[in-house]
Amino acid sequence: SGKWEFLGVLSLFDPPREDTKETIAKAMSMGIQVKMVTGDQTAIAKETCRSLGMGAGILNSDVFHHSEGEIEARGQSLHDIVKDAHGFAEVYPEHKFKIVKMLMDSGFTCGMTGDGVNDAPALKRAQIGIAVEGATDAARAAADIVLTDPGLKTIIDAILRARKIFARVRNYCIYRISATFQLIFFFFFAVVGFKSTVQNQFPDQMRSVAASKTMFGEMPQEFETVFTLPVMALVAITLLNDGLIISICKDKVVAAAKPQKWFLKEIFAVAIALGFCLIVENCTLLLVGMNAGPGAEASPDACGQNPIYYDSGDSVGTAKCTSFVHHWLGDDTYGTITYRELKTVIYLSLSLSGFMTVLAARTKGFWFSRRMGYLLMSATIVAFIVTTILALNVSNISTDLDMDNLRGRQVAFVWCWVLISFTIQDMIVKRAVYAAYDWYKNDSELKNGEDYMHAIVSNQIEEERLTMRRTSLHGASGRNTVGSAHGHGDFGAGPSRPSVGFDRLSRMSGERKSPSE
Repeated sequence: SGKWEFLGVLSLFDPPREDTKETIAKAMSMGIQVKMVTGDQTAIAKETCRSLGMGAGILNSDVFHHSEGEIEARGQSLHDIVKDAHGFAEVYPEHKFKIVKMLMDSGFTCGMTGDGVNDAPALKRAQIGIAVEGATDAARAAADIVLTDPGLKTIIDAILRARKIFARVRNYCIYRISATFQLIFFFFFAVVGFKSTVQNQFPDQMRSVAASKTMFGEMPQEFETVFTLPVMALVAITLLNDGLIISICKDKVVAAAKPQKWFLKEIFAVAIALGFCLIVENCTLLLVGMNAGPGAEASPDACGQNPIYYDSGDSVGTAKCTSFVHHWLGDDTYGTITYRELKTVIYLSLSLSGFMTVLAARTKGFWFSRRMGYLLMSATIVAFIVTTILALNVSNISTDLDMDNLRGRQVAFVWCWVLISFTIQDMIVKRAVYAAYDWYKNDSELKNGEDYMHAIVSNQIEEERLTMRRTSLHGASGRNTVGSAHGHGDFGAGPSRPSVGFDRLSRMSGERKSPSE
């Protein structure tokens, strides 16, 4: 008779991948807001988001059909609506492109996953476009990253690795700034502030520089009037420092729980504080060492003066200096230190203190709060051993350096001096700077808490709406799941459901996510 006869309803269900919910939960716990953007019917998107724990604040494409004036008349802006929504349904490629663009215009670092031709414009526009496994050639060409394994777990692994790299680069910057700050200002103060002390504490014969031939001609004998170190000593410090800092690329770090950004004020504050400690440490040691010198003028009342360094006929005090510093830094006969020995002492102190600053720069807590990477640990030990051996044998290596070998107790004194200074630097100064900056940052975040409270209220409202409409949602899902059948899809929810991820939490606190991820 040509009449249709109703036989029944066939429902199709395209469930997410088994690991999708865990992956999304992990991403959210890392401070990344995940949004679903799909061309499927709104009820399907809501039910899928509910099953994945993504929230029920799903909007359809009608929101993009209103003008900015109409939306602002209701006391909102389209950018805020896009930011607060949990996802979008029934959208076209141009809507996906617009969503990504609005999030980026709001200051977020935005990444998007997709697999279809309709996702290509948004993948190209996003700062991090990710084509999932099985994506079309158009999506692969538009994306920055192409996944070869099914699922999105690889993205989480990439984020963790990126955050570890960011932490290592941050530690490197802190150390490099502090080390440069130390060398520049130490020699500035040594030249400007200790000029008279050098001339008053050491006789001319100790400060003499032998005549030498250079590419510019012959240099006559002269007497140093300011404290300096030979160029080769500075080269040795730089080479060992660079070799040590390169090994930080394999240091053991902990990935941050939230998206990171460059807090330049914090980095410079910590680096300058560490560098200032190094300057005070080495300038103080230089002053202590100079005061352990024999004196430039011969005097029968002085101690520790060796007659060979004074003009013949002068009366010198040859009694041995017996103070604590003279005992550890001075020689066995007179108890005083020579000018060349003092140079070696400062070389050793500059090297050791710089190496130890790497340990302080790599953690916010005590330096031993996190185990060092094996490569960094090995490089540190080698640098300590090589520097100490050089200080003990410098004149045996070359007599043109105007530096003398140190004795064992002089090396021990320098090591103790550096260790005590490092303890103050790491356990007091560094932690005080971090505590002060954390107080400053928290105070600033409290002033920007309005967005955070607005987000909490929005989530509560959407959950209440979800509870009231759950029955109707289930019914709608049974009728419309045909539209999402076939294919793996993004987050395992069908091929037409790309997802957009961005840093919601940092936006709430008035910050922006670092583009390093």
